[in-house]
Amino acid sequence: MPVTVVPGTAEALPLIDASCDAAVLCLVMCSLPDRTPALAEVARVPCPGGVLAFLEHTRARTPARPGATPLAPPSPPPSSPSSCVP
Repeated sequence: MPVTVVPGTAEALPLIDASCDAAVLCLVMCSLPDRTPALAEVARVPCPGGVLAFLEHTRARTPARPGATPLAPPSPPPSSPSSCVP
């Protein structure tokens, strides 16, 4: 699978809306003073049916139970190649 890394900042991605097959957040949230703009940006760029991969090492401020932070199930892969990027 070809991957294109695009330089930019999490708060202002240099991409058009719905222009990517996938977006990845990996070990970045702990370094952002305000996570809200970054989350909005990364949610903005995948095309419909695209994948958002999220991997973090930080814990929730209020975990579901002591010593545990719930994990979201992985997103299933797209059923067919995306056509959102011409």
